[in-house]
Amino acid sequence: MSREERLLLAQTLGMASREATRASAAMDEAVVAFMGINATDGRACDVLDQYGDLTAGDLAEHLGLTTGAVTTLIDRLERVGMVERVRDASDRRRVIVRATEASREILAAIYTPYKQAWVALGSSFSDDEMRAARTFQRMATDLNLAFAGLLRDAEPSRTATNEERARAAAARIASFDFSTLRLRRGDGE
Repeated sequence: MSREERLLLAQTLGMASREATRASAAMDEAVVAFMGINATDGRACDVLDQYGDLTAGDLAEHLGLTTGAVTTLIDRLERVGMVERVRDASDRRRVIVRATEASREILAAIYTPYKQAWVALGSSFSDDEMRAARTFQRMATDLNLAFAGLLRDAEPSRTATNEERARAAAARIASFDFSTLRLRRGDGE
């Protein structure tokens, strides 16, 4: 493959990744609208579905939120019957956040066939192709999280102009040394 062809392939991979991100956001929006909750609350339900019971602090860490914000989030989800607070049996001072049976049923109804579709899609790939796709997804996740952190660090005031926002983003990203970024490549990394 020529250098130009490789560059074009890399560019189209980046475009496909952006399209996949938008499609994933559309799926997330449809799920939370169906559940009658907001996007952040939906991310919390997804984290609890993936990792199981968590403390409020652990949930806050997974979501990148403060513990105060997560307390309000848990209150909202508890009011609509999506989560419950349960005392830790081994340490009564600790409170565990748990998805309710209703929340698990809704997510299972949505995601069980969705996961089956992914398995069917993956079955058309060789083992090496699936490993490469998984590696790319992990690296893309790490890159997205790194960029999100950079933008959060450079967040301009609410009254900033578009030009000020563009300068702040450019300055913050330009100051980052991407050679220090650790991107997961495979199992155990």
